[in-house]
Amino acid sequence: MTLRTLRFIVAITPLLLFSPRLCHCQPVGINDFMKQYVSATALNRYQVADSYKYKTISVTGTVKDVVDWDTFDERSDRKARYYKVIIAPRPVAGMPPCEVWLFYRDKTKAEVINKGQAIETSGALIKIIGEGGEFTVWLYGEDLNPEDKFMLGL
Repeated sequence: MTLRTLRFIVAITPLLLFSPRLCHCQPVGINDFMKQYVSATALNRYQVADSYKYKTISVTGTVKDVVDWDTFDERSDRKARYYKVIIAPRPVAGMPPCEVWLFYRDKTKAEVINKGQAIETSGALIKIIGEGGEFTVWLYGEDLNPEDKFMLGL
């Protein structure tokens, strides 16, 4: 490798590592994600969702509710309790309605959030469900571990 090639590699490495277009290092806004998802064909939506799975998505909106959400796996006889924060993101013209469910396992993180509160938060994308032109985006607000992935059906 020549010195010129080495300098070139050293010069562009930070651009490749820290460019939000080339990696998902920085949170992606919910509206940007939904534009990509909605504009994709039905066949390509899976690929779009899969490319963002476990990546950080940010959302700004209003809290509709905070509820307990229990899950139970019959095969393993295990159960888990999560706290679901239901968020209505700011509407965007030309975009279908969507709702964001932000899950926490730690009750103390959900207890400080109130119904009707304006919120700006983020979480790892774990699932998106689209039915009848309305979408529900599932985010996880903590570090995902194997137990959480199992109990959330991921």
